[in-house]
Amino acid sequence: MIRIGLTGNMGSGKSLVSKIFSQLGVPVFNADYESKKFLADKGVKLKLLSLFSTGILDKQGEINKKTIASLIFSDTTSLMRVNAILHPLVMNEFMTWCNIHHDAPYVILEAAIIFESHMEKEFDGIIYITCPKEQAILRIIERDHAGREDILSRMKYQWDDEKKITFSQYVIQNDDQKLILPRVIEIHRTILDTLFNDSQ
Repeated sequence: MIRIGLTGNMGSGKSLVSKIFSQLGVPVFNADYESKKFLADKGVKLKLLSLFSTGILDKQGEINKKTIASLIFSDTTSLMRVNAILHPLVMNEFMTWCNIHHDAPYVILEAAIIFESHMEKEFDGIIYITCPKEQAILRIIERDHAGREDILSRMKYQWDDEKKITFSQYVIQNDDQKLILPRVIEIHRTILDTLFNDSQ
């Protein structure tokens, strides 16, 4: 089975692109969503508390997802520590999920920090979604009601577009200037054609 990674910086439109691939019949695994589910696991909670103390808990005594996200996006060391705990669990869940979808020509794993987490080598190809920085900021403000300064501080720890594009096999420009559906269909057909040619 071909495994494709789909990623993009904050506000680039990963969810929209993933939805289009899903509508084309491609199974999509949302790694960020799955990792958040593991935050409710008692073993994960204890490991995170040993690293970051009770400051990561909300008023109900559960792991605060926004606090963890803030740590990941603002400190490389914290990213590595959290990844060391969550990454094996998420990837194990992904492999189980892949077995369920073994009949699919290819599957997609969507994640925000594939490159920052050095996950790119685990895939047969990477789809990268890019958009202008200011446009991404406005999308995040509208989506999350976040402050501009908070968004900018988190963006500082992302790899820039140029660097990520260098390591990506497919790029989608999501700047509201062009329809992205034709580009997604083009990539979909290219992957299927590659699979067909490889099977000859």
